[in-house]
Amino acid sequence: MPTTIDHSTAESAWIPAAFIAQCKNSCRVDPLIADEDLPVRFTDLVPAAIAMVEDIQWRVIQPKSLTASLDRDLIPQCLNEDRIWLPYGRLHADSMVVSIIDVDSDDVIVPSDDLTIHLATDPAWFRFNADEYDSWQDLFDTYDISDSHPAPVTIEWTAGYTSFDHVPSTTKTAIELAVKHLYYNPESVGDLPESVKLWARMNALVNREPQRLLL
Repeated sequence: MPTTIDHSTAESAWIPAAFIAQCKNSCRVDPLIADEDLPVRFTDLVPAAIAMVEDIQWRVIQPKSLTASLDRDLIPQCLNEDRIWLPYGRLHADSMVVSIIDVDSDDVIVPSDDLTIHLATDPAWFRFNADEYDSWQDLFDTYDISDSHPAPVTIEWTAGYTSFDHVPSTTKTAIELAVKHLYYNPESVGDLPESVKLWARMNALVNREPQRLLL
């Protein structure tokens, strides 16, 4: 299932100024020196390092909006567990919206009462309430889901840690080491030393194939 992460929705204020100062200190940069007076801004380096650690962990760390499209032919496979697992880690409460395209090509928002959302697991999952629908076909009939649209169900949600304080210490270490690597090796963007990857993998999702989580 195609899933898009909107990196433009990441809020810079989520990263504490104290952590940016800590990364500067790790790079032996005077924290009193303003970012604009440095060859590279740490306010740019830290988000870049976070994104690189996210790629290794298959999870969103800094909160971002995600959108997934559910292929009609794949929906019945959810019957195996009667639920749809959402990739990329923690789901923010009250952030998920499920919309369905009906036979008239209209977007229909599924009421929250028709959904059961489980936040306790990592990754999270949701399902359509069993009390309301006896089968997926019952769901199709109730919402008059389009027979022609290849992906009639869209899921939107926000993933990531609600606060930087909730990020595991090992992940923070991986981010700090990644910042240091990028600062001293700007030409190696896109690759990290194995020592950094080791720290990052300590909090990686067990299932590292997000497309399977959605089936």
